[in-house]
Amino acid sequence: MNKCFYITPIGDKKSSQYEKLEGLEENVLKPILKELEYEIEIAHTIDSPGSITDQIFERIVNSELVIVNLTGLNPNVMYELAVRHSFGKPCIMICESDTKLPFDLLADRTIFYEDTIKGSGELKNELKKKIQSANESELDNPVTRAVSKAKVMEATQSDPLKVVLSEIDSLGRRLEKIEFNSNRMYKTDATLIESNAKQKRREIAYIELFERLSSDLGRKATPEEIAKELGISYKLSANLYLKLIDSRDYHS
Repeated sequence: MNKCFYITPIGDKKSSQYEKLEGLEENVLKPILKELEYEIEIAHTIDSPGSITDQIFERIVNSELVIVNLTGLNPNVMYELAVRHSFGKPCIMICESDTKLPFDLLADRTIFYEDTIKGSGELKNELKKKIQSANESELDNPVTRAVSKAKVMEATQSDPLKVVLSEIDSLGRRLEKIEFNSNRMYKTDATLIESNAKQKRREIAYIELFERLSSDLGRKATPEEIAKELGISYKLSANLYLKLIDSRDYHS
């Protein structure tokens, strides 16, 4: 059976937070994971002999799936999430809806849930879909994106001639295409103008929806929430989200 390691804040066993998180494990995570043939493992329930720290990191690295609860932004949880991200393996993030995520995680898909009976049902449905597609979608997180950029920079610096030749070849293909389409130049220009206008309208609609959703939710709306409202892909929503944040003061 596949293993799923659950990274979560623990807290004092007498605290209300502990009871809430334990209820989430028993009533949401365990039933869904059992249905999808995953065995759940949680740090504070590991009873094998040996170093608990070593056992935790072994599971973070080797489990087929990791689910991380970011509620409360616990430092240990954030650190363990970074370790999982560094190995580029499937990882699903969840947190209570009033959690304000760090800027580095805003563009990543996180399931927000309400601590209510209705919220539990909605979380079950979202988790099921995410788990079923965990190994099918392209892995993307802050670490893999940084590594990808570093590889591009390294390739550019280590072999500049190859980069220049590639650019010259690309330029040649573009010139051939321009020459081939010279008889349709006016039509092409008109299409480009219309495309730019459509992009501008989309950005304006995105900003308006972001502000309305953020006002309704009492927090910054996420790219995934906006994508659902607009009926666009998550990737496009994330790109527009980052562009919005870069152009306006939404960092705080």
